Amino acid sequence: MTSLTYQVGVPAWEGGKTTLVVRADGAVHVDNERAGAARREYDGTVAPADVGALFTQAQALGLWTTARRATAVPDEAPVTLELSVGGVVAHRVDLWDNQLRQGPLAPIHARLDGIVRAVSGGEVY
Repeated sequence: MTSLTYQVGVPAWEGGKTTLVVRADGAVHVDNERAGAARREYDGTVAPADVGALFTQAQALGLWTTARRATAVPDEAPVTLELSVGGVVAHRVDLWDNQLRQGPLAPIHARLDGIVRAVSGGEVY
């Protein structure tokens, strides 16, 4: 099974650390860990066609060849994205969150953020 894992944040920071796993069949899992708060987990689904569009967009926009900037700006969170095929990581990229939120990769962030918000009922963003 092919899946994309998106991890952003730091547990001790305001929004905590969020992990999203999107499988090719449309199954979605969101996990949010915040220091001093109960862990929140959500499961849901998205249309497999939407997952395919996400995977295609990531490839088309060059996500898997994007390099992390040498330094972060203040309060910029670390981001890790992995594409796994059959349980083996085929691609991994480590970025700062503004690299994903702004510029050419912004459409990928919009998709991922939309999935997190939808599956968590807006509780995680």
